[in-house]
Amino acid sequence: MSSLILSLLAVSVQAASRANDNRINGVDLLSGFNTLWTTGATWDTGTPTALGQSLLRRNLQIVVDRANSRMLAQETAAYFDDRRDQSYSAISGLGSLSDAYKAGAGAFTTITQFDDSN
Repeated sequence: MSSLILSLLAVSVQAASRANDNRINGVDLLSGFNTLWTTGATWDTGTPTALGQSLLRRNLQIVVDRANSRMLAQETAAYFDDRRDQSYSAISGLGSLSDAYKAGAGAFTTITQFDDSN
């Protein structure tokens, strides 16, 4: 039963992201980011806004601090998140429902191990 529910959830999330749909989708979740960041002409020329500068600087410092204090298992997990499709990696946040969601949604990855081939 839970596989069916998770499959339906995956379908409804996908359907909600389609054009002309008034339901909230993933893009809507990021709509306030422009109060923190101004995009540039190219991918690497954006700048923080006055409001975003201290917040983004603090966010980067948190990342540096965590990277410097993480364990090997955490470093490996971070590598997998970076190398895999991040939407696939986010499924692990479902905890004990992860396997059922993967089966129901047909989610997969080609990166299943940590070695020099990845």
